[in-house]
Amino acid sequence: MGFNRDRITGASDVVVFTVPKTLTEAHLRRVLDKEESDGRFPNAEVKNAQDQGRRYFAGLHQGSEAELVAWEARQAYIGMGFLLFAAAGMGIDSTALEGVDFPKLNEILGLDEKNLTAIAAVSLGYRSPKDGNAQRPKSRLTRDELFTSLD
Repeated sequence: MGFNRDRITGASDVVVFTVPKTLTEAHLRRVLDKEESDGRFPNAEVKNAQDQGRRYFAGLHQGSEAELVAWEARQAYIGMGFLLFAAAGMGIDSTALEGVDFPKLNEILGLDEKNLTAIAAVSLGYRSPKDGNAQRPKSRLTRDELFTSLD
């Protein structure tokens, strides 16, 4: 979308987060096989427990494609948070982007043919000296407005 154009074209890198639109048996098997080849399972019992656990949680969200994608997007946001945090730790500026024409992005990247859909993007690089947002002070609600303490 127009207001994010400079955040894309001016970035050194853009990471697009995608999720499967459906979870196929082949996908679940590929993930499990990769985990096994990476040595994540000390024995068959642990491997089976991982597979069953994943299938259980995925099964909770397979009522519709929209429900599955929404759940997977929440999982992908965990990875996006780590990317943003790691970039900041390396002194790299980043911007999480949701104001993106995701259907167009899916088309450009050929994601539909891969059973994927884009759910978020992050631009990476160094902020422009023209970035007015960086010049203004940050504004946040108070802690009391944001958090509830359970003492």
